[in-house]
Amino acid sequence: MGMNYLPHTTLNRPSDNCYSMAVCSAQGIDMASIDDFRMKSHELLLELDAATMGMMMLVSSRCVSGPEWDVASKRQHDAYECWDVFMNAPYIVSSDNSPPPI
Repeated sequence: MGMNYLPHTTLNRPSDNCYSMAVCSAQGIDMASIDDFRMKSHELLLELDAATMGMMMLVSSRCVSGPEWDVASKRQHDAYECWDVFMNAPYIVSSDNSPPPI
């Protein structure tokens, strides 16, 4: 199962995309079960790991500045931000799912 990486220049605002995904997840729109949550978390962690490894490869080749570094750094930052937003999404209780008042 490979991850296809699209350059972030094709996205308008990655953090907005991450926030939308997290809110939908917290509201239960996309998360039917704990397995769905685990799968999405795993997918985000795979991207974060790949982005971090890409940066480490640049470090080992002594390329820690310039356009290539900037792209790798932004990819890693955005991958972490998406995972963090997903994991820390606010739990939103809809009126349909709230327990009856005591």
